[in-house]
Amino acid sequence: IDILLKNPVCPDTLWKKTPEKFTVGVEAVFPKDKISVDEVKMELFYTSSRTVICTYYLEDKGISGDLIPKDGRYSTEVNSEEFNNFVGSMFFHFTATDIDSTVFSSPLDYPLTIVDGEKNLPPSIRNINLPDSINIEENPELIVEIEVSDPQGNDDIKVATCMIYFPLSPVADKIFHLNDEGINGDKLKGDGIFTCRIKTNEISFYGEGVYTFLFKVEDSSGNKSPFVWKNVYFYSESGNFPPSVTIVSVPDSIKAKNDTILFEVKVSDPNGLSDIAKVYFNSYKPDGSPSSANPVYMLDDGGKTPGFNSGDKKEKDGIYSKLIIITPEVSKGNYRFEFFAVDNEGLISPEKKHIIVVY
Repeated sequence: IDILLKNPVCPDTLWKKTPEKFTVGVEAVFPKDKISVDEVKMELFYTSSRTVICTYYLEDKGISGDLIPKDGRYSTEVNSEEFNNFVGSMFFHFTATDIDSTVFSSPLDYPLTIVDGEKNLPPSIRNINLPDSINIEENPELIVEIEVSDPQGNDDIKVATCMIYFPLSPVADKIFHLNDEGINGDKLKGDGIFTCRIKTNEISFYGEGVYTFLFKVEDSSGNKSPFVWKNVYFYSESGNFPPSVTIVSVPDSIKAKNDTILFEVKVSDPNGLSDIAKVYFNSYKPDGSPSSANPVYMLDDGGKTPGFNSGDKKEKDGIYSKLIIITPEVSKGNYRFEFFAVDNEGLISPEKKHIIVVY
């Protein structure tokens, strides 16, 4: 035995009611003095009876499913319709001989199960409904729609996702989920059109440029659609874009004991920090009711404003601050804080939420 067969490529499961075309292949390693192959053969056997169902001859000529000629990998294309009358346990059986029939391989087997049923095929995205460009001043809200289909029916769709990449960003900066439930901008439940409603200021605060919308859909079996995408140009006729807020230092929990706590948020604006008019937060009690102190303003004043007690460490660095005190008398529980920035034209940043547990 001088021919080595290895690295078979074959499906391990097929479905009787879902015909498939696929490529099978195997790598054949021959002795240096026996390089003329006569044939590489693959037979499909029934495991229980050892009955041959089909026989195929594999080639290394860059045809019939073989990618690269004379690279030592032998392949052929197979259509499961040729044996779709069979179900159960089977195996692919590979053998090889040289042109003189003097050198043989040991057989190489690979198991196959044919299931009496239908394969759960992945969903697909057929259409994206998005404009090529968006004027943020005329469109404070954006409706994003994709048309989805699934061979098993749209009830099989588990989740539809939209990932938004800001201009020149290598990673997704915002992620949204779309629905087909007739809510959040979706017009008709179960029509295969998945929708989400997005506030334009949630994504346009990066500034003018091309934003990439990348979509994927997953079904209940975990099968994923191919990604589809669309580029959308965001612009403002006035050149003004909304600011954004990032939390720098806000605790997750506070003990109510008259301690002074410093809140800090980082504010940015495509039009520069000089375009920031005000920064503030609103807080909501554990029962959901708003605090009587709302809104609470924050400053980037380096702590220099008389009587305000911002606690700000450095003036005009884009970090806005406010010192607060939690007294022992306050209600204990989860408080919701929402931070905002507003520019000189009145454009408001997306809200930045944070939960603080007071105990």
